[in-house]
Amino acid sequence: MKTQNHESRKIIERLLLILAVLSIAGIVFLAFFLFGPPSNTLQLLLPSVLASLLAVLLIYILRRVLLRSTERFLTQSEIIQLSAHIAQELRNQFPASDGIIFSEKWNEVTWKDILGEAQEIEFFASYMDTWIIQVTDLLLQTLIRGGTIRVFLPKPGSEAAKRVVERFPEYTLDLITAKIENTAYRLRMLLMRSNNKRAKLEIFLTETFCMHCLIRVDKTQLILSPFDHFRRGQIDGPAIVINLEKYPRLAEWATKEFGGFEATSERWSVPLSKIPTQTQPLTPPLQQPLN
Repeated sequence: MKTQNHESRKIIERLLLILAVLSIAGIVFLAFFLFGPPSNTLQLLLPSVLASLLAVLLIYILRRVLLRSTERFLTQSEIIQLSAHIAQELRNQFPASDGIIFSEKWNEVTWKDILGEAQEIEFFASYMDTWIIQVTDLLLQTLIRGGTIRVFLPKPGSEAAKRVVERFPEYTLDLITAKIENTAYRLRMLLMRSNNKRAKLEIFLTETFCMHCLIRVDKTQLILSPFDHFRRGQIDGPAIVINLEKYPRLAEWATKEFGGFEATSERWSVPLSKIPTQTQPLTPPLQQPLN
């Protein structure tokens, strides 16, 4: 391919040279016709021709000496090595994407990678009953390992719970209350299934309105997802997974957020009598949103 390009360029250069010679011949012939005898014509053309030739010569020298192509200075392998070095230096200087995974939609998050070895899971949200179904096995394994799940939910009947209805206009306040309670009931059932006395489930009810969904795993990973203001039956909002070890300021911010909720919330002990039984299926209709 490189040889073909070189041959094509040589052909074009030859054609341009022939065109230039023909153009000069045409100009000289036209000058003889307009200005008479050759002596008079040469007196008019010679200074300008010499000046033009000098300019062309200078351009040629600059072209061949100062503006030589990169291939004349570096081999192809050297160019590849140089490009790789430049790319690596840019990654080192601008590591903005290092430690951050962006998912265009909440449902595209690879929860197995995040929760697969988790020992402590904390989250606050409007409710998470359907999400718990999605990651049931992963949450159960955390409890079987003797891990901890800590949850902050809007207090049913509070202003925080009423504002959730504003966010989900297709739901009633009673349905929102049921989904909040369902979140707690499902987790309590997983705790019972784990059969591990070291496992912990801490559920708090807050009157603070949640502005976003926040999940923290082992205090090393943070999942931040904004809520949709205009829902279309399912979550369309993105989710950002952040490595807190690489972003200590975000780690401090997350600690402040969770600490604030814990300091202003009341602990809720889910009554065993309210945990759904086998005659009360846990799986909701598929059209319900995953959150």
